[in-house]
Amino acid sequence: MKAEQIDKLPILPQGMNSKKPTWNNIRYFFRNIYLCEIFRDGVLIHVEVKGITSLHKKINRLLEVPASIYADLRNAWWRFGHI
Repeated sequence: MKAEQIDKLPILPQGMNSKKPTWNNIRYFFRNIYLCEIFRDGVLIHVEVKGITSLHKKINRLLEVPASIYADLRNAWWRFGHI
């Protein structure tokens, strides 16, 4: 945040700002991100990660989490903690 001159982020409940976000604050902010899979007659017809906002993307960028992590989430969700 300091390198990009970001003073605070609105990631706390009710959109309150945090000058020094903790891991728990960040984890709570990402609580509504989920993988959506739609099946028709037993065949997967659509996969999408839902709930990602521009602020989520900004935080991922600050944490150096590549955007591609969400593209591979369906096949390797269990590896997310190891990337």
